[in-house]
Amino acid sequence: REKEDHLRSYVKKVGPVLQGLRQTVAKCGASAAESEGKRCESARREYTELVKRVQRETAELTWGSEDAQARRAEFTSVYGCTGWTEEALALIKENSPIVELGAGWGQWEAELRRSGVDIVAYDNLSSRPRSS
Repeated sequence: REKEDHLRSYVKKVGPVLQGLRQTVAKCGASAAESEGKRCESARREYTELVKRVQRETAELTWGSEDAQARRAEFTSVYGCTGWTEEALALIKENSPIVELGAGWGQWEAELRRSGVDIVAYDNLSSRPRSS
């Protein structure tokens, strides 16, 4: 609970700063004025650095050590966000054919297909970037 509160507090603090920079960067088009170009370049750089810092700090708050973060990254590359069990695969197979929405990178789809499930999977990949 303490970890959740700390993460919530962090997001509440850094969110408005990130949003403000995002809006500034969005307003920066192909500006002809040299001073405007420098301001936009500075805002882009600051935004990029802040995004990297926020990703690193939220990962530390969420997962703890670098080792835990690496284990989580390995887990998600194999399973997606949630691991499966043989029982889950068998139950889903009993209800085949299925349509999976929010399939991510297709780890579940591939495993279900290997298990004999007739599946069609969709995802627009808008909510979770693939790590490395």
